[in-house]
Amino acid sequence: GIRDLDSLISRQLEQRLAVASGGPVDVPYRHRSLTATLEWSHDLLTEADRVTFRRVSVFAGPWTTTAAEAVCARPETDVAGTLARLVGQSLLTRDGGTGDVPRYRMLETIREYAQARLEAAGETDETLARHREYVAGVADAVELRVTHAASLEAVTVTRMSVSVRVIPCLDVDAGRVVKGVN
Repeated sequence: GIRDLDSLISRQLEQRLAVASGGPVDVPYRHRSLTATLEWSHDLLTEADRVTFRRVSVFAGPWTTTAAEAVCARPETDVAGTLARLVGQSLLTRDGGTGDVPRYRMLETIREYAQARLEAAGETDETLARHREYVAGVADAVELRVTHAASLEAVTVTRMSVSVRVIPCLDVDAGRVVKGVN
């Protein structure tokens, strides 16, 4: 019935890359599945661009160049140039942001692929730790205080948009920022 259909759709949405496979056999391999297309695009990147690509996958929502620099932690890499190349390869999108500060975003299916590359490289824990440090630093800089229900809701929404894979670095009950892991 309807519940079976809902369950099937939910499972397929959770596994976007697996669903988008197959395809006609009379086209180049790279066009037969979404995974093959992403692998082909990934293989065209330089190693420095691949590192940045997989590391920015920890951002669930939009991020700035400054955030990417903090999370990617490769001083020898021109992160701004890498982000521009990833936009050119259609692996990232660039939003207007605020003022002159652009914001970048990764489509969820591409993010899933990049996170698999991050895991395969053995860099997940280290990259998530840098992400937590960055988020905690930003929160400290604005002296985040939860004083009423509207603020609590804003913090909850912010936590969801930061990253679903990051261990929360906000102590909501105490209304203060916590540096470290819960």
